[in-house]
Amino acid sequence: MCARVFARFLGTSVVLLTLAGVAGCKEEGGVKVTSMTFNGLQAVKPNQLKTVLATNASSKLPWGEKQYFARDQFEADLKRIVAFYHDRGYPDARVTSFDVKLSDDQKSVAITLNISEGQPLVAERIELEGFDVHTAANGELALKVLQDEEPPSVIILDLMMPVMNGWQFRLAQQSDPNLSQIPVVVVTAAGVREDIPAISADGWLSKPVDFDRLLATIGPLCQRE
Repeated sequence: MCARVFARFLGTSVVLLTLAGVAGCKEEGGVKVTSMTFNGLQAVKPNQLKTVLATNASSKLPWGEKQYFARDQFEADLKRIVAFYHDRGYPDARVTSFDVKLSDDQKSVAITLNISEGQPLVAERIELEGFDVHTAANGELALKVLQDEEPPSVIILDLMMPVMNGWQFRLAQQSDPNLSQIPVVVVTAAGVREDIPAISADGWLSKPVDFDRLLATIGPLCQRE
């Protein structure tokens, strides 16, 4: 039986869709964006994704900043979503559909994007090296999988996760006598180790991940045939 690795990573690829329906109703820059909703996010938080996009929702406060819709800008944002996920190791993620809903008075739009994240590339590469890999989109799901299945040889842990982040997951794992002895390798884009709040780990790698270094790190922690 090959060694089991439990991995939690971020990443993606996206299909660029054609936008129609808003142009012509009002000049670009004159249609206010009232909301921007993302469906299907598990590996990242909406606020993380919003930081790389030019299209954003207007402030709900009367005196707050107004954001206006521009088609070219929105189409560029679809590409930015692809790049954002690609940089985090998700080559199969895509925008499956989007809805730019124009208000009855044609003065504002509500935007909804449906995203399929797919599986992280790193997990697939580890599998090709002969490891049995299981993935989870956040710390809460990871705990459920770990409690229901045979414990893995090592956990590869991303710190920046929705629902339950890496620090919270590690505290929960260490408090469970059935899971506390599983080695943990932290993989993060949050910065250098000295600048990140302390977390107990058996290994530490920064993103973008050097795959050879990753294998060299998890190899000694895994029981191979």
